[in-house]
Amino acid sequence: MRGTPWMVSGLLVAMVTSPCLAGEQWRPQQEFSPECLLDASHGAVKLRFAQAHCYGGNHGWLSLTQTPIASRIEGHFSESRYTSLNVSSRVVSPFVSQQMFRALVDGALHREGDPKCQPWTWNYVVTLEWTCDTREPAAWQAATFHGQICDDAEFPNLPTSDPRHATTAQHLYRIAHLMLREALR
Repeated sequence: MRGTPWMVSGLLVAMVTSPCLAGEQWRPQQEFSPECLLDASHGAVKLRFAQAHCYGGNHGWLSLTQTPIASRIEGHFSESRYTSLNVSSRVVSPFVSQQMFRALVDGALHREGDPKCQPWTWNYVVTLEWTCDTREPAAWQAATFHGQICDDAEFPNLPTSDPRHATTAQHLYRIAHLMLREALR
């Protein structure tokens, strides 16, 4: 299989986290601390997100980096039959990148919701990787989130009907999707 390590890694994560193999939500353990991104001068986030199904689904990735000189966002999202968003590397202001980091950190630390729907085979799957110092290669951390998709949560650009029922995976999926849409403006 050809591709960048990021693409291959994303495929492996999608296979391992398939709702056909494991449908339960997972919360990170005690050392989960993306809050350092809020003060980082050299922070970075990589996010792989999908609405996963046994027979396909949609998927995307987003990368956000910040240095004292420039901040950049890039990513891709595709739905099998509908739309595709492709954001080549774009420079964003430090203020905007701080807002993006804040949204991702808040989404990752969101209190886990309890979806009120019948279980089925569609799930949100999100892998968040981050570092608070891109100059330190060993500083990367990661967490994976799973969340059930209810009928009213199927469309990522609509507001959540009841935030108490939204999962962390659903929040992060929606945030990433909206960030890519905004980056194309």
